[in-house]
Order: sequence, then C-alpha cells, then structure tokens
Amino acid sequence: MKKHAKNRFINALITLMLSVTLVIPMLNSGYGRAFAIGYEAPKPVFGNYFTPDYASKEEAFQAGDDLTEEICEEGFTLLKNEDNALPLGEGARISVFGKSSKEMLYGLSSNYVHLRGSMVTLQQSLQSAGFQLNPTLINFYNSDTESGQGRGAQPTNGASVFGYNTGETPLSMYTPTVEESYTNDYNDAAVVIFSRSSGEGWDNPRTMEWNGTSYTSGGRGQLVPGARSMSDHYLQLDQNESDLLKYLGGKFNKVVVLLNTPTQFETGFLDDPGHYGYHENLKAALWLGYPGKTGIMALGRILNGEVNPSGKTVDTWARDFKQDPTWQNFSNNRESSGNRYSNLSGGNRSNYVIYKEGIYIGYRYYETRGFTEGLDNEYTATGSPNPKINGTDTTVWNDWYTANVVYPFGHGLSYTTFSQELVDAPVNGTVITENSDISLTVKVTNTGARAGKETVQIFYTAPYFGGEIEKAHVVLGGFTKTNLLEPGESQNVTVVFKVQDMASYDFSDANFNGFKGYELEAGDYEVKLMTDAHNVIDAVTYTVADDIECITDSTTGNPVENQFDDVSNYLTDTAENGGLNEKYMSRANFAGTFPTTSLKIAASSKLIPQIGVWTDSKPADTADKPYYVAPENMPNPYGNDSGDVMLSDLFGADYDDPLWDEFLDQISYDTMKRIVGDGGYRSGQNIPALGISRVINAGQPAGYMSLFSGMEGAFYAFYPSDVVLASSHNEELAYRKGVEIGNEALFGTGKGKSRFPGWYAPAVNTHRSPFGGRNADYYSEDGIIGGKMAAQVIQGAMEKGVFCFLKHFAVNDQEANRVGLLTWANEQGMREIYFKPFEICVKEGKTVAIMSALNRLGPTWVGGHYGLLTNVLRKEWGFVGAVVTDSYISSFSSTDQMIRAGGDLALGYAINTNEFNLDIEGATFRTALRNSTHNVLYIMANSMAMNTGYATPPDVISDYTGSLLPVAAVGLAYSANLGTAKINPEAFEGTPVPSDSEIKYTLKEGSILPAGLNLSESGVLSGTPKEDVNSFKFIVQASYNTFVREAAFIISVADTNGSIIYQMDEKVATASLGKAYSFSVADAKIYKPGETPEEIANYPPITYTLKNASKLPEGLTLNQDGTITGTPTKECIDYSFTVTASALGFKDKDNTFTISVFFDLSFSGKTLAVGKIGVQYFDKIDAAVSDKTVSYVLKDPNSLPKGLNFTNGGFIAGTPMETVTDYVFIVIASAEFCAPQEAEYKITIGLAFNKIELPDGKAGQEYYTSIDTAQGVNNVTYALKEGSVLPEGLVLSSNGEITGTPAKAGVYTLTLTANAEGLMGDEVTLTLYIANADKSDKPDKGCGSAAINLSSGSGLFGLMAVLGAGFLFSRKRNTYSKPECV
Repeated sequence: MKKHAKNRFINALITLMLSVTLVIPMLNSGYGRAFAIGYEAPKPVFGNYFTPDYASKEEAFQAGDDLTEEICEEGFTLLKNEDNALPLGEGARISVFGKSSKEMLYGLSSNYVHLRGSMVTLQQSLQSAGFQLNPTLINFYNSDTESGQGRGAQPTNGASVFGYNTGETPLSMYTPTVEESYTNDYNDAAVVIFSRSSGEGWDNPRTMEWNGTSYTSGGRGQLVPGARSMSDHYLQLDQNESDLLKYLGGKFNKVVVLLNTPTQFETGFLDDPGHYGYHENLKAALWLGYPGKTGIMALGRILNGEVNPSGKTVDTWARDFKQDPTWQNFSNNRESSGNRYSNLSGGNRSNYVIYKEGIYIGYRYYETRGFTEGLDNEYTATGSPNPKINGTDTTVWNDWYTANVVYPFGHGLSYTTFSQELVDAPVNGTVITENSDISLTVKVTNTGARAGKETVQIFYTAPYFGGEIEKAHVVLGGFTKTNLLEPGESQNVTVVFKVQDMASYDFSDANFNGFKGYELEAGDYEVKLMTDAHNVIDAVTYTVADDIECITDSTTGNPVENQFDDVSNYLTDTAENGGLNEKYMSRANFAGTFPTTSLKIAASSKLIPQIGVWTDSKPADTADKPYYVAPENMPNPYGNDSGDVMLSDLFGADYDDPLWDEFLDQISYDTMKRIVGDGGYRSGQNIPALGISRVINAGQPAGYMSLFSGMEGAFYAFYPSDVVLASSHNEELAYRKGVEIGNEALFGTGKGKSRFPGWYAPAVNTHRSPFGGRNADYYSEDGIIGGKMAAQVIQGAMEKGVFCFLKHFAVNDQEANRVGLLTWANEQGMREIYFKPFEICVKEGKTVAIMSALNRLGPTWVGGHYGLLTNVLRKEWGFVGAVVTDSYISSFSSTDQMIRAGGDLALGYAINTNEFNLDIEGATFRTALRNSTHNVLYIMANSMAMNTGYATPPDVISDYTGSLLPVAAVGLAYSANLGTAKINPEAFEGTPVPSDSEIKYTLKEGSILPAGLNLSESGVLSGTPKEDVNSFKFIVQASYNTFVREAAFIISVADTNGSIIYQMDEKVATASLGKAYSFSVADAKIYKPGETPEEIANYPPITYTLKNASKLPEGLTLNQDGTITGTPTKECIDYSFTVTASALGFKDKDNTFTISVFFDLSFSGKTLAVGKIGVQYFDKIDAAVSDKTVSYVLKDPNSLPKGLNFTNGGFIAGTPMETVTDYVFIVIASAEFCAPQEAEYKITIGLAFNKIELPDGKAGQEYYTSIDTAQGVNNVTYALKEGSVLPEGLVLSSNGEITGTPAKAGVYTLTLTANAEGLMGDEVTLTLYIANADKSDKPDKGCGSAAINLSSGSGLFGLMAVLGAGFLFSRKRNTYSKPECV
C-alpha cells in the first residue's frame, strides 16, 4: 500500500513555521487543558493554527482512499478456511455468483446515495488481483431481465419493516448457456457473495413478511419473494441463497462465501451438516462488512495471498439469533406498535424498550451460559425443554455452547499460524489492590510459512457468588496487535489495564454489604491470554484479599454514585410502585430468568406524568434542583458583542482561565441564545467584533460524504464502516483515520477557505442485537473495542483541529421508534456495557464534543438528563467541552431543560416562543446559558474554526515574469532591474505582510550570465559586458524564505561598432501537409550603441539563409527576405532548423526554430444529451475528421461534472453527482502528425428522483409522507403533473409533503414533478394504496412521530445526500421544519 508522504510544499511550510520561532503545543497533543493562567495565545501561521499534510484536497482524498484499502486488508475476517482452500492459485479462473455481485453494498443505505457509480466494484478487485473471471456470469447478473431485479427499494428512515427481499436470483433462471460457462471452464473456484442492507431509521427485519406491495409501509401477511418461511428473518439465508449454495457445492470442489453484511450473520450453513444451506464443499468464508469506496480492492489481494487476513470478529456469531436474549425485547417486538404503551397515543412519548437481559449480551451471555451449562455436557435441542435450533435438523450437540455459537467473539483465521506465550508473568496468587495495574507481556511468534499479523486478547474472570452481583464468565480487559511478522519472527507486546477496570457495578446492593457502586469482591481473578472469548492459551491468577469498594473514579478521583435508580428499578418494582414486577436475567438461573416479551404493556399512572415534564410544563428553578443557582451567585451582566478580548486570544487556554470570563462578559444575551439554540449543522455565530464565526459541523462515521449546505460540489473519502475498522484491532489505523478525516476537514470543499471543524462521529453505541439498523456505524458488542478504537480516531482528528461529536450518548441501540423511546435498563448494564466506550473516549480520547441521543432514559430525554450529562459525564469522568443534541425536535426537546442538564447546543433551530423562556432573568438560567455558551466556544477556540487562512497557503510570491531585456553593449556599463516579484498579501493573512524588498534574487543553478554581468540579491542586473551575444537566455529565482518563483530572461549584447540582433520565438506556425504555406522569420535588426537616425537609415539590408547543413521539411524553401514558402510533402513534428541573418559589414547571427507539418484534422462541438443526477449517463462527442486515429482529452483545467468520466475515445460516461445547466467544457482532438484541435461542448444534468415508494394509507386516518427525495439541489419545488390527481382529502405541498386525511379507499397512480430554478426537472410515477378504514392501524413513521415523518428519505445522511444540501431547520417556522436524525 501507499505510505503517507508529506508534500514538498508542506515541508517548505514547516521550515517556514520553524523560522518564525512559534511554539504551538496543541498541534501534536489535541486540545490543551494545562496552560498556565495568563499565558499568551500562540499566533497563527498564514492565518492557520492547524495545517494539512497535503498540498491539495485531491491528495487528501487519495490518501483517504488508500487508507480505506488498508483498513479492509486488516478488517476483513476469515471465518472458515477448510483444507487451506485460500488463497486461490495465481491467475485462477473463477466464477463469481450472486446477484449482489452486480451491486454489492458499500455502507449504510444512507451513507453513499450520492456516490453510487463511483464505487470500486468486486470485479475490479478480482481482476486487478490477476483472476480470470467468467464473463458469461458477469453479463448474466448485470442483466435484470435475465437474472431478476435484485433488491427492492431500500427501507427508508422511520419505516416499519417486517421483511425485505435479498434479491437473489432463483436457480430456475440459470439457463443452459449460463451453466455451460462454468462446467468446463472458470471452475477453479466458485466465489459467491451475499449482501444485507441496513440503514438509519430502521432495524433489520425479524420476519420475512410483507404486504405484497411495499417493504417500507409496515404491511405483512405475505411471504417475501425468495424467503423460505415468514417466520424466518433477514439475517439468515433465504431459499434462493441456500439453493444456490447447495447447487454450487455439487458443481465445484471449492466454494468461497463472501458475506457483505453489516455485522454478524447466521452461519450454521458453514459447519452444521443438518443446516438447510450446508454443503461439504463450502470450503471458505470471508466477512467483508461494508468496505467503503475502495476497500473491496483488499479482497483480491487476500484471495490471491498477497495479503494475509488478520481481522477478528467483534461480535459473537450465534447459531440461532432467535435464541439470543435480546430477541424478546427489541425494536417493535415483531408486531405493529408492539413496543407502544397500550394506554398512550402515538408520537415520541409512547414507545419503549426494556433491556431485561441486564449485562448478558453477546459473548457475556454465550460464554457465561456455556460455562454454567457445562462445556462437556451433551446438549439435546428438540424443543422441550431446550429450544430447537432454527434452520437445522441437528438436535444433538457436543454441548450447549456448540449448539448456540458458530464463531466466538474474537475469532479470525490467518494463512499462517502463531504461538502466544506469557513472558515474565507474575506468580499465581499475586495480591492486587484498588490502585494496581494488570500488565501482561506476550511473546507472539509466527510459526507458519507466510508473513502475517496477530491480535493478542486478554480476558479476565472475576469471582462470582450465585444470585449476588452479576458477572460474566469472561470479560475483555485489553487487546493489541503485532507488526507484520515474517515466518519465524517474534514480537513481545504488552497489554495493560487497571485493576479497577475489573470491578463490577452493584446498583442494588446485591451482595448485601450496604454499598452501591463499583466493587472488587475478595477472591481470585483469573486473567487469561485467549485466542478468542472461548479458547484459553494461558492464564494468571491474581488475588483480591478483601472486598474493595471503589468510591471514586479511578481516573478523575471524583465520587461515583447511582444516577438512574428510577430506570434500573422499573423492571423489578411492584405494580404498586409503577414497575413490572419482573427480574433481570441472572446467571444463577438463566432458564428461569430468560427474558419474555413485554408486548403492548400499559404505562402506569405514576409514569405517564413523568414523560411530559419539560414539554408539557417546565418545572420552576427551585433550591431542590441539582442545577439551581442562588441569586447571590448571579453571573456578570450580558455584554454588547464588542470588547478587547477576541476568541483567538483563548486558543489553547485552559477552560478555567480567567480570560474566559472577560470574554464571555462581552457577549450579548441574544448572541448567547443563538450560539446555543441555532446549531443546525453549524456552530457559532458571525460576530466579527469578537472573532466568532459560524462554521460547518457535518459528516458521519464513514466520512464527510453527506452533502450539507456548504459542502456541495466536492467529493469526500468514503471509509469502511467502523465495525470493519474495529475488526482490524489496529489502533494505529484508527488513529490514521482520524488524521485523514482532519486533513479532509481542513480542505473542506477544496475551494477558498472552506473547512469543516465539527464532525458528527465517531459513533460508539453497542451492538446489543444483530438486528440493530446502524450496527455497521458502531464498533462492537464490547465497549473496550469500541472505546479504544474510537479514542484513537478522535485523537487523530483533534490533531488536525477537528472537534468530534462522539455519539449517541447514551443507550441508543435500536433505530425503530428511537425518537423519545423510553429505554429501561439497569445501571450495571449501562455503566459496564453501554456507557463504557463513551467513558474511554472521554478519558483516553480526550474528546471535547459529545452528541446526546434521541431516546430517553426512563421518562427523561437524554439530551436533558442531568444525571447523565452532568453527574456522570462531567463530574465523574471529567469531560470538558460541549454536548450537542441529536436532531432538535421541539415537541420532544427543550432548550431550557438542555442547558440546565449539561447540554449546550441544539442541532436545529430552537429559538422560538417555546424555548429559552423559563425564568430568563434568574441566576439559574443565566448561569446555564453562560456555561453552554462557554462550552460551545471553548471547543471552537481550540479547533480549526480559528483558522482564517487557506488550507494550502497561496503562493507567497504572487507574480514574477520574465522578459526580453534591453540590448547591452560590449564595454559599456549596463543596468536592468529584474527585481519585480511581488509578495502576495493573502499568504500572510493574520500576520504582518513582508515588503517586496525582502525578496532575494539569484540565478537558478545551471544558469550563467554573459561575461561581465552580475545579478544582485535585490534583482539588479549590472556590469560591463565583455563580449557580444545573441538571444542569451538565463533563469532567475525570486525567493522569500523557502518559497521560490522563477522567470526566464533574454538578453543580447551588441558590439560597440554594432551587431545584428536576432531573437524571436523558436516555434513557427504549423504547416498542413499538401497545402500552401508561408511564414516569415525575418525579425533580425542591426543595433549600434548611440546610433543616429542617419546611421539607422544607412544600415545594409539583412538577408536570411539556412545555416550550413540545416534543412527545411520537404517542399519548403527559405527566401532571402526571410519568408518560408512552399507546399510541404512530408509530415514531421518539431523539425529543427537554423537560420542565419547576414548583413554587409556585420557578424552573422543565428536563430534556431522548430516547425511541424501535420495532416489535416477538423473537429467541432455540440450540445450533449441531457442527464440526471445519480442516474447512469452515456454519450459521445462528434468524431473528428481525419485520416489518422484520433484521441480526445479535456483541455486543462476543464473538467466534467462530478461523477462523469471522459475516455480518450471521446465517450462521456458515469453517474453524475451534481446538477448543471449548459455546462461548458473544451475537448482537444489529437492524432499522430496532426495539429490538435479544440471544440466546445455543453452538457446539462438535471434533477432526479431517488427511488421511492409511497407508504400505504387508510381512509379516514391522517396521512403524512414526504416525496422530498429529488437529488441535485436544496431548493426543489414539487407539484403534480398536469392530469394527475391525489386522493380526495390529500394535498401536496411545494416542499414535497403529502398530507391530509384520505376520504376514499383505492389504488391511485400519480405523476409528480420536481423542479428548481435554472435546472432541468424530473418526474416520477408512483402508486398510492389507501386501505379501507377497518384495516389494521398504520404504523408509526419518521423518527417516532407522525408529525415529523421522513418516510421517503434515506436517513439524515441519505436525505442530505440526495438533496445535495440543506438546511433542515428553517428560521421561518416557530417550531421546527422537517427534523432529521443524525
């Protein structure tokens, strides 16, 4: 792979920076927090505190693509490799199967809508690796007519999805011609790829039902095409896939399965002969995840053995997902409104999820239950008492664990083998204390025949006392990865973690010792070196002599106390107290406490009023509130947005520096309110007098791909999903991803001073269930993996001046009904699992920005939860920085609640009559508003938001051009000023501009001057020439520090008695073969110092001849008057000849010229066919007329609209990614021995509807959807095409919302148009089904509330991507405008 290389330009910049003798301590260590009070802020260089590692956005973009491939090389995970089936032989002839081979998935459905068409394909990867691919199969899958339509329309944000088709081609469609293509050839191996979609706003379906019309409308009752059974789910093989595998097993001796899935998949077909998809010839399997734009290139190198896979699973690959404890209480509980309180209406206050499993998710459950059930006890699964395993006829298993797990957490194979051994391990029984560290050194040796990398995993087992504090049998303590080890090479690596990290959180005093909090109970703690969560290599036993109560946080020393008793106790409290009177799952009795589904339960009378606090009525600021500020502690008065302290003066200052108070005192109330309440994909406000600006916050975990307003017109790197990064277990790769994100952010769009200081990532929510819709964005089921990897991403990004909004805090692990979702879990699970990655990112990653979530903890919105945002985040963990909400929804969120709880920034427009209106003159409000303002400005002050210069500074010397100098004379003093270079003031923005006189001039190495002349540092050419010269060329360098520009000069020196001066451009006009030609080279003159008009008039005539041995092209003649005439008869290019100018009494002078004789070539332009954004395009320029083979290129710096490519054959093809009207570009046509010709072409790319389906409605019931999916611009106007009619009772607004109450049932076909000023519009024909009033209730849409449904979008990022821009929040509204969810 390519290495990171600093551009020479940047090296020059660094040299300059060093010469300025500035010290900027934050550039290498993230944001500073330990500066002395009263320090002087560092000064920027060329207006910038942070600088990129590359000279251009294009270089940064390429570096992102390169890193994407590296991540996939180490993140793709080899699950199975029986009989060393992989790697495949060099040049193997293979057949690639699967409808997804036509269009695999590269990211979440919302990640890359606007990038489709520019992805690297599976075929490109395999072909570049030297494999010969079956062309018949490629053509077969590319034809939807021959192989089927593939996947249906992607489920949309907020859709209630019960089933979704895989799109796999049925075996019945494989024709004899197709079968023949791999019967006798291309049969070294069958490679088959299966893909699974996922996306924001919907969870993976847990049935395979639909309504026969739409996957996105929540309907059910019919079998999804291709599925085996309606009771199957989306994350298992469907009938077409299992049929294909068994068929291929019978045709090929070697079948390789590729899983292009967001996270884990049911893979019993790989090891269980009783499974319905099993075949003994399924020899190998690789998990790919979502590889981003270029990551699939790694696959070819893995399959051919150039790269040795080293990925490890970051989730447990269970055999039957229905047996997972989270299956019972997740998403909508597999029914319409199945997780809605039966006595509450719809909206964002009526849905719930209950984490009844407690701490037992993923490997914590499977390893613990496997241990308790016995690892040597035969297990029979026939349905009673042990549940039958889904999808298999096998009923007798070696043990419970084998029956339930295919691949353990941490599993991953290699093409080589490794040994691991503990080095200098402590003796068993070593006593450890609260403040001790666990440090284990492991020697890893490559014992195989191929170079490779290995991951070292350390787990621990704490003593468990039945029925008391719950503890998993094994828990990951730490991990690390080796370098690339050659065969026989060893490396020692060390894993360190704190003893307190092994403490369990006792939220309910389960061990009856009167203490609630983190505890290390007395006993033996076994710390294990393991290949994965199931297989032990070696172990060391440590001893805790007495119970240890961890009263304070091990990092900050701040007290740790229960914060969520109301949430923890909901499940276990009696009905009288508003609870459910159930138990959390316990390892003391797994079978007896296994979760049951809480389906459509009723909300208690105690709970209902708690849900509406702050939105129904705001509680007064009274002394019993934890955020209360007494009147005597009233902060200083508001300012008037002016003063002596600028925000840049606080760059690098400690959060508590007194200068902050001086600065905040200058800010007005209105500005503070806007800084806090107007955060729709922005931070700050434009207050030049204080140095505050409004900057872009954007992006998502896979990069800056989503096109928010201000990001249009550029491409951005598209990284693999973070679960792939996590699977690499390589913290260095994570750090480098952060750095590259920062590099892209510094360039912004690549235009002007664009930059993106805020990044809405990384996301570290937990893979609670395999069906989580955004699992691909999240790292793992384990918080250590997610926390450690994300912390490195943050550190890398902060080094470049990015503040990373770590999201979604907290316990936001499903997509269905996520807005306002009442989340119930116990505090042990929260702290040990769901909070853990956030905690690590705060303490180790030093993040200064957090995004809260859309859900609630119990009845309290997490964006306004004081216990979460202040007590845990700020006080316990020591977080310093700003907390932004996820999308701000005024019917659910409250700025008054937010700022009092420890939140700081509303992601939306939250300034209206319902906000900032609770006791605004009181000390509590004013303190909270001031604190939030401080927090937002603190992260901006220490970021690239303070940059004011260009990402790549402009040329320091803006202008320096050469010239033809006045003629000099031998023996006479001469002087000419060549010091005409100019300093570019823009390069010194924010710093004093040097004078032009500071530029130094020197001859370029290798250049000389005529004898007797010298060049001074100031640029003066002077002296007394000693010999006559003609057309003497030399190059001068003008330099300021390390920045240099060059200019070429020409001088002639005449004899004192006069000389011929002969200097002109060496290139003469081109000639056409067979056509008359005439051109004059008669440009010589006689010059004598001090000549008089009479002398000039009497100079002899100058004649021109070819110098001895010099010739013209055939057919041309040089006349004595200097004209070249004739009809050339032979083609040539840059033919050189020398002409001598002669005059009686004067020395001859020569000049050398070049001429080209070309064939004729004629070329003309035209207007090309109209295209649509996001839709494949193809057209061809008009061919040039010539006898030669013509090729075509774009004239530099012309380019095509983004997404289109130009071939040298004159074809324009690709998928356009921007809208343009009459876009002009110049094409150059060229051919051998032909003069290049230019022609002007025009192209128009219009709007395009994204693929959508209208959700079903019901007569008499309120209906809402949005068809606002037209790609290309943000100001689209929608209308019904003339002749189309909506159902009675419905109306279409110009912004694409269909609302109202349909009066009649029926099936309606309507054509909608999308138009925007100055752009070509588009239209789409849709079908709308309105059911009778007696049909079942229509499920919720949008982000959990019908009032904010975006059913036709693709999530925040998908919607933004297809719009190409966009303020989702409009200041014209008093509440909100179409909020989306980040």
